[in-house]
Amino acid sequence: MTHLQAPELSSLPPTRQMRKGNAKVKAQYPSKYFLPEDVISLIIALGTLEHMKRWREVSRAFRLVVDRSPIFQYLTLLNQLGYIEPINPRQDLSYREKAEVLCGHQEKLQNLIGSGYVAVDHRGVQGRPFHLRFFRGLFAHLNAGSEDAEGDEIVVYELPSLKKAFPQCEVWGFDTWGSITEYHVDRSMDLVVTFICDATDDDSDIALLTVDLRSFNTGWAHPAAAKARLEFPVADALESIHYSLVGDYLMVLLDCDSSDDKYEIVGWDWPSGKQIMHMRLESRDSFAFVWPNILVIPSSLSSIEEDLELIGYLDIYAFDPNGKEGGPRHIATLQLPEAADKAAATYVTVYPSRSSFFKSRTVPETETESRLYDISPEDGVVCVKMLYSQGIQDYNTPYPRPRSSGILLIHHASILDIIHSLPQSEHPQVVPWSKWAHKTVWTGASLEDIHTNHFASFGHLFAFLRNRTVVLYDLRPCFLTVDMDAASHIPNQPAWVAVLNSLFKSGKYRARDPKVLSSFTIPEEIELVEPVIALNDEHVILAPVGFGMD
Repeated sequence: MTHLQAPELSSLPPTRQMRKGNAKVKAQYPSKYFLPEDVISLIIALGTLEHMKRWREVSRAFRLVVDRSPIFQYLTLLNQLGYIEPINPRQDLSYREKAEVLCGHQEKLQNLIGSGYVAVDHRGVQGRPFHLRFFRGLFAHLNAGSEDAEGDEIVVYELPSLKKAFPQCEVWGFDTWGSITEYHVDRSMDLVVTFICDATDDDSDIALLTVDLRSFNTGWAHPAAAKARLEFPVADALESIHYSLVGDYLMVLLDCDSSDDKYEIVGWDWPSGKQIMHMRLESRDSFAFVWPNILVIPSSLSSIEEDLELIGYLDIYAFDPNGKEGGPRHIATLQLPEAADKAAATYVTVYPSRSSFFKSRTVPETETESRLYDISPEDGVVCVKMLYSQGIQDYNTPYPRPRSSGILLIHHASILDIIHSLPQSEHPQVVPWSKWAHKTVWTGASLEDIHTNHFASFGHLFAFLRNRTVVLYDLRPCFLTVDMDAASHIPNQPAWVAVLNSLFKSGKYRARDPKVLSSFTIPEEIELVEPVIALNDEHVILAPVGFGMD
């Protein structure tokens, strides 16, 4: 992980010649190597705060360079303030200016604490869920249409930020022509997407899923969309929709009441209006993007009649965005760990680490404020929620009682490494759990029994609610990797290689505990009824009161 724009290696001066007197030092410390200070500075620039603290113990030379390094001072201040360490720090600010900005942020955050709770009025949606949603810098909900209106209304609020309190935030409303099943809002792409499923006519059993692509600014058709309306026939009753919009790709999973218990996934390149994939899956109700054209789809072994050896699988699919429409290619099946209780049924769900790192190739984003940090694709995390259930003797209860649950964290880069390491084959490769377990992190007992709505992830950030306390983690220490490629251009002198290898003793994919960034407790006067937690690059949001939210 790079915290500073390191100098070009070609610009470093050649290795200094040993001066007179160095031979005595070398004889006194035969086990230590000596590097030019420029190279030491480069190594420090490639390290984290934990690396630097460890390197201070390597030698006095390292200690001197580390102690006077502005990177070390800057990261130490970040650590004291409890802020997230920038991945791509702004290059237009000095370290002192960055520290001043962070201190100013902390003061503003303290000033905003008193106005951190916002009540939202709504008219309900005729007995249907409230559909509270959080997007980049926005939150929204549905309102039932008035007597004169034909459809529902999407109400969008600007989220308060460090520069704008809630009373100064804007509010927008978007009318629709029908009963909304799902929706998506992205102000930076000038995009509002609505999903409406309605019968084609009164006598038909075939319904039509209609996806409208509208402009956030005008409310009319999106200017970059070749087709303002995408359509897909639905033969069975539609129960719910799961979608993901990543760059130019819009993927929709249709949960229908079908006789064969199969789900459908349909995908579009939404700017061109071209359907790029369609596939039917058995008993799948979630999926996650790892890369724009790579999907992770879970498979659960949920029958309590079977003796389970594995609790499920993660199927990896890839599709060609420039190819013909149809099903994607099944690349690999990653086995999940063994269940401790062979009589337990297991349900596996994946949650994508929501982030904005995948950009549209067609639609330019509107200019936004420069942030102190950004989240790169390699720092995304897929969360795998695993729920174990046991049958119970009370036959009046139709479902098994949940026994325990946990969350498996998988780094995007780990999945990509697995894919790249597979041999070329026309058939999917099965990867046993023992072959890739070291590339994952199990959350452990501290995060067990978390309800689906009680945790959220964004890039490498992870927040969860337990016992009225919200905790925010930085997951990057869990996936500490050593970018040896960054040092591979250093002239291949054995001493340099030996020093680099000795510094990075943790090894690749060595998991550590996540770093607790902050936590806060919900006051007792706030009633928590089916709370929903959301997370983005500026906010940890908790909607504490149920009022019909889904």
